[in-house]
Amino acid sequence: MVRAALLGLLLLLWLAGSLLLPGPWLARELAPVLDRELPPLLAQSLEDGADWGHEQGWLDYINRRLAEDGQHLASANPWLSCTLQSRLAYDAPPGHWQQRLSWPIAGRQLYLGYGFSCRPKPLPWGLASLLLVVLLGGLCWWLPAPLNRRSRQWLALLLAKGHGAPEALAMIDALPAGLEPAHWPRLQLLHQRLGLPLSLLAAHLDRDLKHLDAEGFTWYVQAAGLGLGHLEAVTVANSPAGLSFDLAAGRLCCHGLWLDLPKTPLFYLYWYAMAGRQGDGWLTNPRSDRPQLAEGQALAALMAAHGGHQKAISDLREQGLKAKSLDQNRSKIKDELQAKLGALAEPYLFESRRDLAAARSAYRLQLPSERIQLIV
Repeated sequence: MVRAALLGLLLLLWLAGSLLLPGPWLARELAPVLDRELPPLLAQSLEDGADWGHEQGWLDYINRRLAEDGQHLASANPWLSCTLQSRLAYDAPPGHWQQRLSWPIAGRQLYLGYGFSCRPKPLPWGLASLLLVVLLGGLCWWLPAPLNRRSRQWLALLLAKGHGAPEALAMIDALPAGLEPAHWPRLQLLHQRLGLPLSLLAAHLDRDLKHLDAEGFTWYVQAAGLGLGHLEAVTVANSPAGLSFDLAAGRLCCHGLWLDLPKTPLFYLYWYAMAGRQGDGWLTNPRSDRPQLAEGQALAALMAAHGGHQKAISDLREQGLKAKSLDQNRSKIKDELQAKLGALAEPYLFESRRDLAAARSAYRLQLPSERIQLIV
């Protein structure tokens, strides 16, 4: 569309120039010839005794010479057919003409006004116009289309980020029409983290990701970085905060993202999750010299029912639930979740307080109990 408009404008300028410019140009070209040749001829005629008192005689002479020189100049142009028009006057300049000259003649001032009226010669002008159309059309096709506002903004941004002009233009061509420069930080992060082609990431961003809030987008990047496909990662990004379990498979689901966890830390996490669903969630560490035998038996039974490690089950049955075991498994849970989720793990970790009555620390999950599902 832009190329067609440009081609039309150039042709319009060519047509206007062909019709409007040749006349004034020819008039200017003829002026020095007349100014140089006519005065000597007039002077010579005076010396030869020409009757310059007879006005019409020398006016006819000037007109003939003017017509001869003007027609010779006009006929030398292969593209145009031109007609000379002129007017002579004594003592006062004639009206508006393309060109005006004056000479002193026999004590009076002679003024000449003249101009050319031109029109294109059909055959040469038509051939020249056809050639011009072909050349301009080829040039417009070869030149890149002018950049629109959005593309200019993208180009300025990419150049500022250190990309060369050819690379930046190629990147802009690969971007969907709906993607604005404001989305560049997300596109750049996707490219750095996932390493996929920029055109593919831009299409994903334009279609599914640009409307996500900051947390949802971070969940998408994290899920995609863990190997989920695009649509699965989008599902994770749009999922609400929540925690659920698949104890038999050794997995838990955070924010719609299923994660593999070592079995023993997973069971301990489930133990705290049950406390959150059944009460306020706070579990006070046992005394270091007095493990909780009943709680150990209950946790051992849960592990045995879902394929837990035999040694962990035996220790709980024989020694009960110890503060050291709780501390170690909370630490393992934190390490595992942070390794897989980074900063996104924070809502799924523990908070602590001092149990003043027992003079020991108590812990619970930060996630509200209504967001925890105990389906195993």
